Formats: sequence, structure tokens, C-alpha cells
Amino acid sequence: MRKNTYKIPAIGSCEVCKKGNISLTRTYFHYDNVKCSCHSPNHFIIIEHCDTCVPVEPNETKIHIKTKDLDSPIDKLSISLRDDEDYYISWKSNIAMAFYDVFVNKSNISNQEIHKLSNQAADNFLQLLLYPESVASNRNKKIEKIIGVEYIEIKK
Repeated sequence: MRKNTYKIPAIGSCEVCKKGNISLTRTYFHYDNVKCSCHSPNHFIIIEHCDTCVPVEPNETKIHIKTKDLDSPIDKLSISLRDDEDYYISWKSNIAMAFYDVFVNKSNISNQEIHKLSNQAADNFLQLLLYPESVASNRNKKIEKIIGVEYIEIKK
């Protein structure tokens, strides 16, 4: 979550202290990893308040999602993986072990290093699945991949 505050040319009621007919400031709470139909492209909450009040992030928010978007199995999976840390960890562990089992007897890298690389590979896969836009924005950077004991440098 990130937060931005802006002075706005409006008179109204403070959502925090409820004083009316006052000059307002608007604070946005942005949730960059939450897609919704109510905002474009990501969800945020706006709190309009007076200059003396400090808004606090709400405990809950309502998110509008188009019904047709709920039919996608990947979207359902993505929502579950984002909302449930234990579920994410179970997926990461299963993906990492699939890589580990194939790779462990095929190289001269230590089992500890393969375990570490397996977890990194699983995290990379899940991040690509859950947050493709943020991963794509990092592709301009130099990427090094380890394959066996060879190092291959990939540049865009």
C-alpha cells in the first residue's frame, strides 16, 4: 500500500472528524497489486478530511469485480494466492520441489544451492503469475540466469 495526500479546491465535510463546510484535503491509499473494476487500473481508497485530521487506512474496503472476470480459473487462483499466505507457501513449496527433484542428481551444485535456487524459481513463477505487469517493468534490467554450472547473461 502506498499513500498520497493532495489539497483539493473543495468545501465539504471531513470524513474523520465530521466537521462540515470546511476546506478539504484528499488522501489516497493505493493498492497497486489489486485489480478492480471500480478504479483503473488498480484499487485505491479516498478519504477527504480537514487539515487538522490525519486519516487512517480503513480496515476494510469494497472491491468491484466484473462477474465475467470471476469465471477465469487463473483469476480465482490468483486471488486465493494473494489473500492466503499459507496457500501461497504451499504452492511455492510444491513448485520448488518439482524443480529440485528433477535437478538434484543432474548437476554438481550442492543440494543446499539447488534448494535455494528451487525456491527462487518457484517465487519467480508465482510472481509472474500474480503480478505480470510489475515483473515486465523490471525486464529492462540485466538478468543473470544459472543453468547447471554455466552462467548465461541475457540483455534486453
